Amino acid sequence: MHQTVSGSDISGTQLDLLVLAALDEYQMLQEGDRVLVCLSGSSSSLCLLHLLHQFCQTRQLKVNLAAITVGGGDCGVDPRTLMLYLKELGVTYFYEPLASQHESVSEQLMHHARHRQYNVLAMGSTLDKLADRFLSSLLYRGELCALQAVQRSDETSKSPEGDVRIIRPLLFLREKTFEEFATAQGIPCRSSNVLTGSGGGDTLRELLHKQELINPLVYHNIRNALRPILSLRTEASKSAYEMLRNSLNTRE
Repeated sequence: MHQTVSGSDISGTQLDLLVLAALDEYQMLQEGDRVLVCLSGSSSSLCLLHLLHQFCQTRQLKVNLAAITVGGGDCGVDPRTLMLYLKELGVTYFYEPLASQHESVSEQLMHHARHRQYNVLAMGSTLDKLADRFLSSLLYRGELCALQAVQRSDETSKSPEGDVRIIRPLLFLREKTFEEFATAQGIPCRSSNVLTGSGGGDTLRELLHKQELINPLVYHNIRNALRPILSLRTEASKSAYEMLRNSLNTRE
């Protein structure tokens, strides 16, 4: 059954148009998909739920939408607030505490998606996190890595359980754009706190902030530079990515 989502109207806004374009370009959703939207309490993750619903309406796709939060008391938003908000929207909501400190939140999310037979995991990762993750891998590990727009679970997990497709429709948009929209629409959320994958979080955020003051297009430029490797669906794109990464890793 296709869940009913109403409330904040994002249709026709720049958010709506850019996210619809990303969903189309990377063919993120298909007829009959069961989609579990990851809610961290951030404005972007809640806006993502509305945007996915509007996309399905526009494309007349029969897709089942539900939402999940995995975390302890530090997720930044009262889960009871989310429960009430999503109940009003008619969206099934799951709240799960952290099961293990030895397993990442992403791995736990995939486990819950498989367990409940959802084949798509939608994450609200934005351009801020894309840039942050890329610089972290480049500066701290000497690697050329980027979040993928579409990613199969078997690329990140060795689990033999059912396949889950991970999608990130918001990679081309800034977190602050969603915060401004959520504030205007009264969507319950916390302020973003973009973290790096490994160390140097505050330093990288300060670096990006300073660079953006000098050049307002810095995030736009990072997005354009990484766009060719955001989706590795073809052998040609995989080969190009490996050549770039090997060139960087072997350069003295």
